[in-house]
Amino acid sequence: MGNCVYDVLIIFRDGTEKVVESVKDYDVVEEAKCFAFTKNNYRGFVPMDEVRFFGRRFDYENER
Repeated sequence: MGNCVYDVLIIFRDGTEKVVESVKDYDVVEEAKCFAFTKNNYRGFVPMDEVRFFGRRFDYENER
């Protein structure tokens, strides 16, 4: 994803939302069945089965 930073929106199955600001990179870790993001040189993980949407907030808001 280059040198860009993004705000990643996570919408959980229960409808709650979390925005992780200034994410450098995000992806899917199929083997672990989770989404991953990198912020401040640390990786964060979110279990796929708990999530309805995981991606750039900009993309989600522009699809509505």
